[in-house]
Amino acid sequence: MKKPKAKHVLAVIRGKLRISQKSSPDYLGLPVRTLTALECGQLKRVTPRTAQIVSAKTGVSIESLLENSSSPTTADGRLFTQETFEEHKAGKRKPISSAECFRFYLLLCIKLGRIMLAAFMAKNTIFTVWQIRTALNKIGESFPEFESKDIKQGVYQSLTHPQMFDFDMQRMMMEGKTKPTSLWAALLARFNAELSVIEKKSDASQPAKPPRR
Repeated sequence: MKKPKAKHVLAVIRGKLRISQKSSPDYLGLPVRTLTALECGQLKRVTPRTAQIVSAKTGVSIESLLENSSSPTTADGRLFTQETFEEHKAGKRKPISSAECFRFYLLLCIKLGRIMLAAFMAKNTIFTVWQIRTALNKIGESFPEFESKDIKQGVYQSLTHPQMFDFDMQRMMMEGKTKPTSLWAALLARFNAELSVIEKKSDASQPAKPPRR
């Protein structure tokens, strides 16, 4: 038996909000024709521009939209619901904390590590480095602060974060004697350990929810 086709992320969002396709311009910011084409597969994917529009209207994360997630989340990682939608509309979105920013930074490092390891195995590192540098510079140049001293200093401090890049780890990276797969495994273990610490601190800082009556 064939597995039933998963609902499109936009259909999931509509289901959470209990709205019809005709109501999509007001709730999702999309023309009915565009929404219908995406949900039925005539348009293959949500474009970055469309994701930005829907995210701004609903509070759903851009990642959930671009990845066509069957369980869309908000920008701060909560499952998207009618309640989070109402919070977003009322302007009550929680600002992203420094811990969440650093967590995203680590996850991005992990993804870049996977790309570079795959490129190394395919003997295509030079072109891959150029692609990544070009794409990141293009994004960064859209922000006036990209070249500011404060930003550069903050990145430098993150790169030298002692919990991840201690003396032993730096030696492994600089000497170049360690196999790429072993170095990647060691880095991944450090990143996961750091993520765990950050998440525990974040959970501990959250106020306890009062018991339901």
